[in-house]
Amino acid sequence: AVMPDAYWSKALERDPDHVPSLLGMAEYSLRMLHPQQAKRYAERALAQLTRFNERLETGGPYYLFARILEALGEIDRAYDFYYKASWSGDSVPRAMARLGCIDLRRGDPKAAADHAQRALDRDADHPLAPAVLLLAQCALGLEEEAARTAARALARDPHNLLILWLSR
Repeated sequence: AVMPDAYWSKALERDPDHVPSLLGMAEYSLRMLHPQQAKRYAERALAQLTRFNERLETGGPYYLFARILEALGEIDRAYDFYYKASWSGDSVPRAMARLGCIDLRRGDPKAAADHAQRALDRDADHPLAPAVLLLAQCALGLEEEAARTAARALARDPHNLLILWLSR
């Protein structure tokens, strides 16, 4: 079987600025644990996409870049790019959930809860947001609310292993 990077590499030989191939290579490189390489591809894609307007039709490229930055430990820049991604409706839930994760990491459970709730308001089935909300509520001493959050999440998805583990 041929890995997808072979196709994207060939496309980039023909057109070095082909955005779908640059984004594909960025995602693939990140999945293959090569975040520096992923960053180079994503930067090239964003340079093409934002030549005339920084407000993209989708938040996906900004979200991918934020994930890469987070993998590289560039947390402050990642945070900014998750916010950029959340400008577009299609990326609000995933960007807000990741912002909540960073908030928890920074010791700000109030912001984490706010971001997680915004994610859930847009996508009640988001897999990560209820876990972020539950952790934030526990950190804020809101044990009863955390129990209700866990119960709601498990009612929607009884196989959400993260929520099952967190609510033990």
